[in-house]
Amino acid sequence: MNRIKLILLLFFCYLTSSAQTRVMILGSVHTPTKYITKDTLLKALKDFKADVILLELDTSLMDNNGIFKRDPGKMSLESGTAQSYRQANAGTVLRPIDVVYRNKYYTEHKTFAKENQMGKVIDSLFKNNMMNDTTWFITSSLCSATQILNNYGYMQLNDINSKAYMDVASSRQNLLYQRQVAFIKNNDDLKTWYPFAKEDADFWDLRNDTMAHNIITYARKYPGKNIAVIVGCYHKYALVDRLKDVAKTNGFTLVKNY
Repeated sequence: MNRIKLILLLFFCYLTSSAQTRVMILGSVHTPTKYITKDTLLKALKDFKADVILLELDTSLMDNNGIFKRDPGKMSLESGTAQSYRQANAGTVLRPIDVVYRNKYYTEHKTFAKENQMGKVIDSLFKNNMMNDTTWFITSSLCSATQILNNYGYMQLNDINSKAYMDVASSRQNLLYQRQVAFIKNNDDLKTWYPFAKEDADFWDLRNDTMAHNIITYARKYPGKNIAVIVGCYHKYALVDRLKDVAKTNGFTLVKNY
């Protein structure tokens, strides 16, 4: 009898150790649209059979047990969906993966107000033909890419998770955080904005680096589990780029359910 128990235990350990850790990066929107709702995201999580859900959430907004410190339904579509999924699937682990001080950083640095102010200055130069050809092309291309991406209100979940959407998002963020920052530095009418623009770009990279690091950490912590990562659709390409070449060495597989 003891021998049978030992064999069963060893067999169970084998199954546990050999189970594949699967990570799905699911691009989402922070507020529901006509086609992307809580039900849409819940279906994606159910189809994936998520055991762990990682959220693009300031880590100060959740305790160490994965309990929200505020009403998740009022935080974002993703937070409310994750909470509903956990309520329906006991044992589901929820964890935040964004920078711990993200919201505080944005408040103290007045990030969104400054982005708006800087954008108005750039827009004025653009509309009044006060840019050289290269700067005009960068600004025009950035506007076009932003317009395409912001049409997500008419898109399905699989659309904003497609390679085509990720390619446009990657191009748009490159224009915004690299090429625009470079011309701000060298433009007499804009160079006073350079310290902010550079800081803003660096924080974007820091957030993506932090989320990728935390995904790897949780993949190691929960071997053999299905780990769903729900982030804003602009972040998906950045996380996939950071994880695709290191997934195997860290014991997980990136899956493409959407």
